[in-house]
Amino acid sequence: MSRRHRRIAAPPDARLLLNKLLADGRTVAAVVYRSGERINFVLGSGEQTQADCRSLCRKAGELFGGRGGGSQHFAQGGGAYSDDWRQKVLQLQQLLKE
Repeated sequence: MSRRHRRIAAPPDARLLLNKLLADGRTVAAVVYRSGERINFVLGSGEQTQADCRSLCRKAGELFGGRGGGSQHFAQGGGAYSDDWRQKVLQLQQLLKE
């Protein structure tokens, strides 16, 4: 697989944490983590929500200067690490509340 088409796989701990956050079925959540010079994120929404993780993932990709994809209830992606990553996480948090 070429570097351009490399798949981003969330580490087991990130997926485990996301699954715990979504256990009630009514939550929309994101887990953001640094991996070397990248910021990666996994997004999830409970079955009882109307959130679209694909759309949220596109917006998160724009925030972090990257991309990603997935389904309505789960998506993942990433972008380049930057010093203002914490500010971008706060912006992502606001997107999750909309």
